[in-house]
Amino acid sequence: MNDIPHNPARAQVALALLAAMATVSLIVLYGWATGTFTLTTFMAGTASMKANSAVGFLVLALGVLGIWLRKRQLTIGCGLGVMVLGTFTVIQYVLGWGSGVDELLFADPWTPVYPGRMAVGTAVSFGLAGAILAVHDTYPHRYINRYDALITAFLAIPLFVFFSYVFAPDEVVKTPALGTMPLHSCLNFLFFFFAVSLLTTSKGAAGLLNRNTRNARNFRWLFLIVLILPLCLGSVLNHGVQQGWIGTGVGIAIFCLFSTLIIASALAHHTILLDHWFRQLLQERRRSNQLKNQIHELLEISADAIFLFDDSLNILHANSGAQRILGYTPDELRALTLVQLLPEQRRGDAQNLMQRYLQHDSESSSLNLPDRLQLQHKSGTEIPVAVTLSKKVQEDQILVIALVKSIEKLDDKIRSLEKKASTDPLTNAENRSEFEDFCRRINLHALRKSDFTFCVMMLDIDNFKAINDTHGHKTGDVALADFSRVVQQTLRDGDRLFRTGGEEFVVVSVNVPPADAMAFGERVRLAVETHEIVAAEVRLHLTCSIGICVVDSSTADLGDAVQRADQAMYQAKRKGKNRCEMASSAEDSSTDSPSQI
Repeated sequence: MNDIPHNPARAQVALALLAAMATVSLIVLYGWATGTFTLTTFMAGTASMKANSAVGFLVLALGVLGIWLRKRQLTIGCGLGVMVLGTFTVIQYVLGWGSGVDELLFADPWTPVYPGRMAVGTAVSFGLAGAILAVHDTYPHRYINRYDALITAFLAIPLFVFFSYVFAPDEVVKTPALGTMPLHSCLNFLFFFFAVSLLTTSKGAAGLLNRNTRNARNFRWLFLIVLILPLCLGSVLNHGVQQGWIGTGVGIAIFCLFSTLIIASALAHHTILLDHWFRQLLQERRRSNQLKNQIHELLEISADAIFLFDDSLNILHANSGAQRILGYTPDELRALTLVQLLPEQRRGDAQNLMQRYLQHDSESSSLNLPDRLQLQHKSGTEIPVAVTLSKKVQEDQILVIALVKSIEKLDDKIRSLEKKASTDPLTNAENRSEFEDFCRRINLHALRKSDFTFCVMMLDIDNFKAINDTHGHKTGDVALADFSRVVQQTLRDGDRLFRTGGEEFVVVSVNVPPADAMAFGERVRLAVETHEIVAAEVRLHLTCSIGICVVDSSTADLGDAVQRADQAMYQAKRKGKNRCEMASSAEDSSTDSPSQI
């Protein structure tokens, strides 16, 4: 059944109607049980409600109570039971049977005034009322028009007989087709209709009494006006005709005039309200369209790419930012899927990730795809981007918005910052922190997992303190920068130069054979010795002492090679400076560092 909760106030009114309906039925049953036939008529001179009708109304009340309690099986069972009662009675009338089912529980002799059978109108109304209960779980929500037609067909009979009793009760009693259906049966059917309507949340006409929209409230007001005022007017005029105060034709003319005025006033009021609401709707629509246009303009001028795609990853819309970043026109993008914009080797993983995201229960969840995701430009180049996804779950479709930001410039800026963080600003050589990180990486990977050999050279500028003392630190800084530039020009591609102290530098070269290491060091030393440094009016020639150590994958720690190269460098200092020295083997090297020279 419908899971929308019942409105508490309307549910209380519906329960009160059910109580009235049950009360009338119980009084009738008591009248039949005690032989008090006036209790079965409620009005002297009209037909009595039969016992089987009273039982049918009790079953209807129980079925409506099942709607309120959300007991689906109870409602359907009661509806089917009442349908059987009404249908079987109609069949008896059509075929002329007299099985007694239509005189259930208590016999009622057939007389012109108090017919013994349930009225045909009552039987048909019971059949339609039972059908309303039987389909109430599905029809108001899935087959709205059919349910509304069923409600209208049901309402026609009791309303017709009820109006007949109001306007001409004497004539109704004398008319067998009408007089066999008592007034209180009509009231019970109307109680049933209003109780069901107050518990129905259909989007159709059947739910108008329960919905809290502006149109529904207007309908209820018009319904009461059109129903009550002509009813009261007709009753007064009918009484005047019966008493001879006015003629029948005059009474009909007055009734038609005032009914026309009442209905016209109600329709005019309704039209004025609709016109007011229509103007408001147009204003809201204009504001909405203006807002949509502004949002569209903002999306179009956005530097970021914005995609809208469905749960099959088909691109439904792309803004001009997507064209600026990826080079495709919007029409070209709409012919692609989001996965096709990824490099081929990443498509499988990305598609699996997207499917898991789409199947996730949370509607408002966002997903940041992995950093440095690459999208293919129309030219074939790969563009680094950051992607954020947000989805909207609709009734039969999932829509996803992808915000794509190009981080190409950000990558360049990050690389620039990383280089600044790892580079000595004076000499443009890599700094000590980067050297220590390099040693850690080499120890963890290269030496143990490859056949590489490493040539480590420790360089120290000779007599650098004297240059600072004689010519000043500014000249010393120029000398350091020139020294670093000369050494870097001498190195091969892939060789690394680090500044580890004031005038100390370390060179690490890959795959330099031990036999070539000394020649490599001499080439660096001679390049430094022959270079002339010009600082203001000062001309200088530097020399350096170099310690060399060559290690292979059997070496457990690159730091040990650095220490041995450092010892060799001090050995070169002791032998007169401006020379290269090869480090001794690991077994012969001393662990004691020489004093500063």
